[in-house]
Order: sequence, then structure tokens, then C-alpha cells
Amino acid sequence: MIEARDEATASTTVRTTFSAFAEGPSHTLTLVRAPRAGTAERAFAHVVVQQEETGATKLVSVGETPQTHRLPAGTYRIFGYRHEEHFADGVLTDQTVVHFAHRIRLDRDTTLVPDAGPRLPVTTTVDAPGLRLRTSGTGIVSRLPSGRGFGLLAPIFATGRHRVEAIGSGRIDGLLFFHTAAWQQPLLTATAAGEPSLELDVRPVGPGFHGKVTGQVVDVRAGTPQDLGGKDLRGRIVLVTPGWDTPQPEQAARLAAIAACEPALILLAEGTAAVQKTPVLQLGTASLRALRHRLAAGPVEVTVQGLRASTDTWFLAHTVDGRVPASAAWSDRAADLAVVRARFGAIGLEERTRPLLAVAERDGVTLRGVTADVRLPQEQTLRYTPDLTWTTRTYHELLNEDGVEYYVGEAGDGPVRYRRGEQRTEDWLTGPYGPSLAVTPLDPGTGQRLPAVHRRGDRVVVTLPLLADAHGHLTRNQPRIDRGATVLTMAGGIPIGRNDVPGQGVFAVPGQTATYRLTTTVRRTHPAWQLSTEVRDTWVFRSGRTSWPEALPLLDIKYALPYGPAPAGQPYAFDVTATHQPGAWPAQVIGVHVWWSTDDGATWWPAWVAARDGRWTVTVPNPKKGFVSLRTWAVDAAGGQAAETIIRAYRVS
Repeated sequence: MIEARDEATASTTVRTTFSAFAEGPSHTLTLVRAPRAGTAERAFAHVVVQQEETGATKLVSVGETPQTHRLPAGTYRIFGYRHEEHFADGVLTDQTVVHFAHRIRLDRDTTLVPDAGPRLPVTTTVDAPGLRLRTSGTGIVSRLPSGRGFGLLAPIFATGRHRVEAIGSGRIDGLLFFHTAAWQQPLLTATAAGEPSLELDVRPVGPGFHGKVTGQVVDVRAGTPQDLGGKDLRGRIVLVTPGWDTPQPEQAARLAAIAACEPALILLAEGTAAVQKTPVLQLGTASLRALRHRLAAGPVEVTVQGLRASTDTWFLAHTVDGRVPASAAWSDRAADLAVVRARFGAIGLEERTRPLLAVAERDGVTLRGVTADVRLPQEQTLRYTPDLTWTTRTYHELLNEDGVEYYVGEAGDGPVRYRRGEQRTEDWLTGPYGPSLAVTPLDPGTGQRLPAVHRRGDRVVVTLPLLADAHGHLTRNQPRIDRGATVLTMAGGIPIGRNDVPGQGVFAVPGQTATYRLTTTVRRTHPAWQLSTEVRDTWVFRSGRTSWPEALPLLDIKYALPYGPAPAGQPYAFDVTATHQPGAWPAQVIGVHVWWSTDDGATWWPAWVAARDGRWTVTVPNPKKGFVSLRTWAVDAAGGQAAETIIRAYRVS
């Protein structure tokens, strides 16, 4: 209380309440990066500064100049990584990532060098000699007792040409150190003979190089007519560096002149190239310097080997609780992993390599995803570290009429928790393409996974992927090329609502239990999309008011066609299943009927159907050429129904 009195009159008194906020003590934290050592020409540290009492977090980058921060007094976690780049003759040759973590009490001005201390390697090996590290990632996640958390991921590298090291920390509760990796057979290797042999960094120009070539290297420098100078290039491996400043037409003319000399292969550096009849490989700058250094000492023979596709891929993840390890050496064995025999199809764009991304999750913490290569179509054995939750994704691409690749969208699987020694078979990007109720999409508003068709209170919500592959991998409809509608009616044709977007809608419905009919249609208009060009589905189900999101009892029709081309002019047998949406009450499915058409649905014929162990085997007399459309009707014991029409479900060949 503050009191003021007029002393002159001694008659006026003012009283008012007064309060003041006294800021708590604070101190200066100075972060200093450890000196560069060895061949490291560049080094910087990414540091997370996290206060335990409040969860307040800063992300700080520390280079040559120390970073100073005024912070409230308290207990802090200081963790992150140091990134070093190593050079030789001005060319980046190697990279190192060093992880660290500290826990300090900030009760005075403090200077910390977080990346100082003994550094020991973090390594991983596999018991498959033909595999090489494709991508890897390391990181630290700090979760406080309050639930607040922060993760810092080291850069992800496209190859194994980097080192991971760690500075061991003391015990820090809630800290998680992790290492993820993808191993597979390399699609392309180039090795220069000698002692020791020299691995060259090469990448294909165009769809890829398959086969094996061994030849003597001829260096034609910039590839000008003077550089060629009558050199015998037939059957040789030609090294050329036209220069980035050389105009594209001139670069193309030089490469064409080299190709006319019939070399076995062209190694191109410091330039660009269109696809040639002669295989062209892009050579990395460091490899160019190393190869020319060897050529200066005498003739050099190089062997290049290219695979169409890797047949074996390992997705691995390892974690350490409560600390950054002083060192770690993980060794994975095939017998300890889960196995998925994956069969990849293709539609519209074949023989292209695309990434297969796998992301592990442990106790709600998402670890760094890693990628491997897949070339469509192919079969590949995928192995996963067990007892973690994995999500795997790849994507569809089509080729536009102008030759430009057109991204259609992801196909995703998971989350799946694999067991040690478990074996599965899974098809990817194979037809027929149709609705998928098997995978629960992520709700963007809540971040929760909700059934694709569910009811909450007096609303029916539809977020249904309509052109998922035959396995049901989660996809998203593409508004640029997908046309259609979603309609909900009650029994007797009473309209509830319509949305002129395929597979999407939110509909207000009466509270009482009633019978509903949900109809979806989709037509994909891209000229390169030649299967499942139109898909129509109708579901009949009963539903009443709910107090939480409840999966509606829709039947999910799936087709298990044999992998590979459908034979022309022969009886063609495949299985059909009808199961309820996950989370819905599963009434027994009591009947499935199938019809087929060879004229895009103008005429339908009944297929032979035989029930067997909860599935139905269907036999269709394939025509000699063209496409086969399918119409399927399924019914359950509760009166639920599903009717599905797929125009051009598969092609015969």
C-alpha cells in the first residue's frame, strides 16, 4: 500500500495498492565451438538449449564466433551435433557428424564447449556381404517429465561416405539417441583397378545402366575435336569434362561426336548430358580429381557394374536410452529381422527408379526416415528391425504426353509393428485400384488416425481414398485429374447430401438409427492412367447417433490377382475378400458374386465363384487382348451390402 498526503493542507490523503514484478535471476551462457582438427576445413555445431523447469527451447548454430545468450537461472539440457566437412585440393571428400549432450545448472555466468571431448565411432554392420549403406540418419530426442520434447536430427546422407561419432554423456532421463539406416545392393558401382582400388562416385544419366563393362580409360579433356585428336575410343571408357560454362548445344555436340566413336561407356564430369545410345555416367568432382591423379601415373582400367534393381533391402533402427553413448557398434543379422516379400507393380511409368521411404517410431517418438531404391516393376525382400512401429511409403508417377513426369501421389503402409522372424507378403502399386478402408488416414485437424468412413454424433465423415492399390495402401485422391462425387441417402432414396468431390464429404444425419446408402464415383482423366479408369461403389449400412468417432460397418472388397501379366485367352483365377472396415462390428459375410466385362461395362457376364476359407476364388475366361472390367457384390448377415464396379480392372497380355 502506498499513501500520499498533502502536507500544506494536511487534509488530502490518497491511498493506492501497489505491486511490482521482480524478474528472477538470469545468467549468461556462452557456447563455443571446439577448434577444427585434422583435415576439417569447415565445422559448425547445431545446439539445442532446453530448460527443464519450463521446457523453453532454443536452437543455436555455433561457428567460428561464440554465441552468448542471457537465460533464466535453472537446469538446462545442451545437446546436438557438430558437422565437419573435410577437403582435399578444394574438393569435399568426407563428412563427420559428432553427437553430444550435457546437463548443467545455470546459476552463474557459464561458458561451455559442447562438442569437446573424446570422440568415438558409431557404426552399424550387416551379415549380408553384398549390401551397402544407402542412407542413414542419427539424432537425439529429449523428452521432459512435463511431456515437452525436442529432437535434433543430423543431416541425412545419400551414401555411406560419412562418419558418425559420439562424445559420451552422463545419465539424462528422457534422452533418446537413435541411429537409422537403409542397406541394399548398390545399383551402380565403378572401380578403378590398382593398389588400393579406387571406388568412383558415379550416377546414371537417364533410366540407368545395367550390365558390366571393363575398359581402359581415355581422357579426352573437354571433348573438343582437338582433344579427340584421332584417339582410338572404340570399346574404351571415355572421360570428358566439357565445362559448366560451355553452352548446352555445344556439350551435346561433343558427346555425340564421342558416342560416334563407339566407346563402351562415357564418364562425364563438369557438364550435363541428355540420354545417349552410349551409356553416360555422371562422375563426382572428388572422383574426377582422384581418377586424373592415377591417369597421370599410367594407364587405368575401370570396371562399371549396374543392376536393374536391388533384390534385398534392410531398414534398421537402433536406440540408446538416457544418454549419448561413448561409442556404439551395432551388428544386424538377417535371422533377427522381420521379412516382407514385396512385389511392386507399375502403371504408366515403368523402369524408373524411385525412393522407398521407411520411418520408424518408438514409444511415440518418430525417428529419422531412411530411403532405398525400387525400380518398377520388381520383387524385393524388405527386412525391418522388429519391435518398432514402421511406416513405409513410395509414390505413383505418370508420364505426360509432353514427356514430363507427373506426380500422382504417395502410397503408404502402416503404422505396422513387426515381430522378430515374422514373414509377410505384400503387393505395392498393383491393381485393381479401388477404395481402401484398411488403412486409417491421419485427421489433419486432430492429428489422430480416424476410420476412413466414421460417424460422430449426428455427422457422417467420409475421407476415403478411391484409387488405392490392391493391397489397400493409403493414397490421396488427386483433384487435378480425379472427377466424381460422393452422395449419402437414407432408405427409400431420401437425400442427405452430395459433394462433387470423389471420396470426400461431411453429412449431417438424423439421430435415430436408420439404413443409409453411400455412393462414390471417381474417374481418373490422365491419359497414361490405363487401369481403373472409373470406379463406382455403393455401400448399404445401418447407423445411429454416437458420442465418439465410430467406424461404420462398410465392406471392403479386395482382389488378390496373381503377380505379373494376366494371360490372354486362358481361364484366369484369383481371390476376392470382403471384410469390414477396421473398428466396425464384423457381421459375417454370407455372399459374394462377381461379373466381368470386356467392353468397358457395356455388357456383363457372371464369373465362376467358389467360397473357400473366408475368401472367394473367382475364375474369368480372359479374352485374347484388351482389358477386363469387374463388378462385385457382397452382403453380410446384418444386411450390409457393397457393390463395386471397376472399369478396366486389369489388362491381358
